[in-house]
Amino acid sequence: MQTCDPGGGDYSPRVLTTPAHPFASFGRRAVLLVCALTFLALGLRLYRLSGPSLWVDEVYSLWAAKAPLDQVWINSTRFNVLPTYFLILRAILPDSNTGIEWAARLLSALAGALSVPVFIGLVYCWRRHTRVALLAGLLLAVNPLHIWYSQEARAYALMLFFGLLTMLFLELALFSGRSEWLTLYLFSALAAAALHKSALIFPGLCIVWHVLYLSRQGKPVIQIIKQLLVHVPIGIGVLLLMFVKLNPPPEAQRRAGSILQFGYTFITFLGGYSFGPSLTEIQN
Repeated sequence: MQTCDPGGGDYSPRVLTTPAHPFASFGRRAVLLVCALTFLALGLRLYRLSGPSLWVDEVYSLWAAKAPLDQVWINSTRFNVLPTYFLILRAILPDSNTGIEWAARLLSALAGALSVPVFIGLVYCWRRHTRVALLAGLLLAVNPLHIWYSQEARAYALMLFFGLLTMLFLELALFSGRSEWLTLYLFSALAAAALHKSALIFPGLCIVWHVLYLSRQGKPVIQIIKQLLVHVPIGIGVLLLMFVKLNPPPEAQRRAGSILQFGYTFITFLGGYSFGPSLTEIQN
């Protein structure tokens, strides 16, 4: 085990004084409950996975993923999105269209189920309370909106999985001071951002949390700024990713913005269900 001053920016080996991760005291019974919640989440997300027919955005995902390799990039930039998800989906899609709904949605279902143990670990890092972490995992496992997005051939469930990993790895890096957690944090943040631009909220929150964490330790401003330089690779990576999205979407694909969308999004996630048009209306 290695440790250092958490968040101090020095990830070299030091004296053994603390465990390398905060789960050293996580009991065997709690581990079994985490596994049970993960299988519950997987079962709910696999249930009738191929039941509803593909709707327009899922059809677009399949169209982009099944295109010739040199066209995947072009098709994605044409609609102002990154090709990351389509390339991953392309690797797992079968050649035949038989049962394509199941194959296309399986990646999201697995990512949605695996988000549950990651979220449990994250809440445990925050609260250091096993029951609170398990309750949080249960709520995510049965959340209708998360199940919905975990049954779509879209990038959202996979993006959330890497976003949760981003926050968890930063917590582990601050706790132990080990450089490998920091490396995984940077990788997860870039992976999430490469899947969807909305994932920028995760490294953004991590930076804010890191600032508050260092401020509470009473560190000088100059030292805080130096330690925050560990986030610079994310900014560089995001700028490079944005070069892929230089083309504006066609007029027919543009959406009118409104300040009301923030309140709508908040109510949607607070209620755990989308208050937009029904699935049947979207398909029609």
